[in-house]
Amino acid sequence: MEIVGQEIQIASGQEKMGCYLAHPKTPGRYPAVVVTMEVVGLSDDIRHTSNQFAEQGFVAIAPNLYFRIPGPQTLPYGHLPEALKLAATLTDDGIVRDMSATIDFVKDHPLSNGKVGVVGFCMGGRIAFLTACRNSTLNGAISFYGGGILRAAQPGAAPAIDYLANLRAPMIAFFAGQDPHIPLSDGETIGARAKQLGKQVEVRVYPEAGHGFMCENPARGAYHEASAKDAWPRMLSFFRQHLG
Repeated sequence: MEIVGQEIQIASGQEKMGCYLAHPKTPGRYPAVVVTMEVVGLSDDIRHTSNQFAEQGFVAIAPNLYFRIPGPQTLPYGHLPEALKLAATLTDDGIVRDMSATIDFVKDHPLSNGKVGVVGFCMGGRIAFLTACRNSTLNGAISFYGGGILRAAQPGAAPAIDYLANLRAPMIAFFAGQDPHIPLSDGETIGARAKQLGKQVEVRVYPEAGHGFMCENPARGAYHEASAKDAWPRMLSFFRQHLG
């Protein structure tokens, strides 16, 4: 499917936030997906993922949640200490505000059918989880190897899992069996808490994959082909089911 990709700015409160928007070139009404950035920022890999969604008939938008930070807002893989300093400038309340602004924008986009999902990877996986639990207008959510869901991200903030009772959308949480950063017990706890609360959350683990297994960029060296090729169609099927 032929697509259009462009850098845009949208309103988040009184500020303008940069985003990457990709959608089919053919006029129509398409489901929308917010593609949440990794800790390194709104990278070309996230733009590529957004393009892949557009090729499959989605309106995809990826917000730059670091837009308020002076200086470089995107870093190469391998610069984790510097990326963590960028991430430390974010607050959960601020993330939810910016993500909600993005959701509202794409929900009202002329090519959108009005249904919106969210997906995120790594830090973005936690953001996708948090957003789904704190924005009741979403229609579906997918979290890939979201770290820190069980722990407070900032002093005085509640862990993202504490908001699970507010979840209204179905969700899949993907984890990797060889992930050195996220213990499998995190996924087990999320699944158990969701079951206790009666929430529609599927926790799926790829035993042979490591952290970042969806990223095809050789510079990261994390891609696990078998797991990624299973997860991608599952994700598309999930979003088509719940977003139309």
